[in-house]
Amino acid sequence: MSQCYLFSDGFIILLATLVYGWDIALHAFLIIFINGMATDYVFEGPSVIRVATIITDKPDDVSKSYYE
Repeated sequence: MSQCYLFSDGFIILLATLVYGWDIALHAFLIIFINGMATDYVFEGPSVIRVATIITDKPDDVSKSYYE
């Protein structure tokens, strides 16, 4: 959802850059980016899940060391 807003607002800001200049456009892009991050946080919650893939020839030793 926030990506749709980002693309549509970004296009409008690019058009407004021709009228107001790059200085104001960069501030607007920053605000849109922060707004998109806040929207994602509200909709999806904090990203606290991390995944690690362990490639090993000794899976039993690795799994035992986790539970010890």
